[in-house]
Amino acid sequence: MENIRKKTVFITGISSGFGYLVTKMLLEKDYLVVGALRGGESRGKEIFAEQMDKINNKSLLFIDTHLDQTTSLNFCIEQVSQLLSGGIDILINNAGYGLLGPIEIQEETQIRLQFETNFFAPLFLIKKLLPLIRKRQGRILNLSSLVGFNVFPFYGTYSASKHAIESITEALYYELSEFNVQICAIEPGGFRTNFSASSKMGLLDHPEHRMYEKRIKRFNKFLNYVQEKIEKDPVIVTKKIIELCEAKKIPVRVRVGFEAHFNWILKKIMPDQLRIKIQDWLYKTFFF
Repeated sequence: MENIRKKTVFITGISSGFGYLVTKMLLEKDYLVVGALRGGESRGKEIFAEQMDKINNKSLLFIDTHLDQTTSLNFCIEQVSQLLSGGIDILINNAGYGLLGPIEIQEETQIRLQFETNFFAPLFLIKKLLPLIRKRQGRILNLSSLVGFNVFPFYGTYSASKHAIESITEALYYELSEFNVQICAIEPGGFRTNFSASSKMGLLDHPEHRMYEKRIKRFNKFLNYVQEKIEKDPVIVTKKIIELCEAKKIPVRVRVGFEAHFNWILKKIMPDQLRIKIQDWLYKTFFF
C-alpha cells in the first residue's frame, strides 16, 4: 500500500455516531480509510454495505479492536502500521463513551475502563503511530467535548477523561510543531449520536447509594430532554471534522455548537467562584 497516493486516515469508533458519518464522507472524498471497530471486517462490511458496493474494497479496511484491552490495542497498532506503512495523513481518535452518574457509586473497574477507552487508548495510538504520522507531516484530531473544559454533576469521570485528552492535545501541539505535525481537540456540544445509548451509569448496588436515587431519576429525565429538545444534527460536527482534515492549518481547539461556545464564553468572562455558585443553583433547581 505504500504506492497508494490517496490521503490515508486511521479512525477509531466507526460503527456509529460521528465516526460512522465521518468515514462515509471521507470515502466520498476518495480517502483511504482504515477504521477500528468491534467486530472487525465482518461487522464493518455489514455497516458500510452501501459504501462497499460503490468503492474499491481497498479504500476501506477494518480492524477488530477493543480499545480497553491492551492486547487488542497492540494488535490494532501492528495492523495499522502494516496497512499504512507509507505513512498516515490523519489520525482521528473518535471512539469513546460516557460513564455517567455519581462518582461515589461508580465501581473502580468502570472508572478504569472509562479511562482506558477515552484516554489511554488515544494516547498510546498517538505515541505508537507518530513515526508514520511524522512521515507524512500529518495531523491528529482528538474528539473531546464541552465537558473537556467545563464540568457537570454526574459527568465527573467522563469529564475527567476528556480533560486529560485536552491536556495531551495541547502538550503535543507544542512538542510536534517543529515536525509540522498538527493536532486539534474537537469540542462538540449536544448532538444526536448514540452517546446516550452507549453511556453507562454507575450501579445502585449498595443500600447507602440509594440516597442518589431521586436525583438519578431527575438526571435521566434531563438526559431524555436533551435528546429530544437540544441535541442537533451530528452532520454539523462531521463537516467540521472534514474541514479540519482538509484545511492547511488547524487550531489546537475547535468548539462546535451553541452549548460549547456558550459554556466557553461563560467560563472566560465570569469569575470562577461566581460561575460555580450559579451553575450549582441551576443544576439543583432545574436538572438534578
